[in-house]
Amino acid sequence: MRCFDFGPITVTALIFTAGCTLDDGTGFATLEDSALRARFEPTASGNLGGGRVLTDLGYEVLVTQASLGVDSVDLEQTNPTAAETPSFEPVVSMPVGKPLDLLSAERVSLNRFEPSKELPQATLSRLALLGPRLTLSGEVAKGPPTGGFGAATAPLHVDLALPQALEAEIALVIDRDEPGVFSVSVDWRATEALFAGIDFAQSVTAGQVEIVTPASSAGAMLAASTARSELTLTVH
Repeated sequence: MRCFDFGPITVTALIFTAGCTLDDGTGFATLEDSALRARFEPTASGNLGGGRVLTDLGYEVLVTQASLGVDSVDLEQTNPTAAETPSFEPVVSMPVGKPLDLLSAERVSLNRFEPSKELPQATLSRLALLGPRLTLSGEVAKGPPTGGFGAATAPLHVDLALPQALEAEIALVIDRDEPGVFSVSVDWRATEALFAGIDFAQSVTAGQVEIVTPASSAGAMLAASTARSELTLTVH
């Protein structure tokens, strides 16, 4: 077994020492049923208990509902024709089809493969969650001594379509020697850092904190912190 460590990204690939040849109609490797998990899991220092988290600006956020929508999980290779700006093309795309409940750390099966579960020879260099959409409900309290909510609370409503995919760098070679038949587990984890830098009191509309567009200051910060959240791939 060989492990590749890329900071928060850990890719584990099975190595087959025996040589292999390709049969007609098969790929260099076969991707079996895989899984995606998404979760909101605050750190010990940010977890106030009872579903509440503490932000870097002193706000207390109670999260009562949270989900991450994803259109597909794609394993991509670098486009060899790209010029100075790197671009990527999917080797295989695994449709998701439903939002994942972040509070229950929901795991869904990835059992559809487009165009095929039989993979060509390639070097997979990027993991991408396409079409991400974050939804949150709850309430916000306190905040900085000046400009926060004081003793009041405000309902929280987030429905944010992110402007780009959630992505992570990987390095997995598909060739005659490895990884053969394999599956992947993809894990996305957000903490209280999701709310870093957001001044909730400045995003109140009609009595509630509303974040629904990445064009707003709060929306841009939330989109950026969502993109920075931990995304890992493990190959079995």
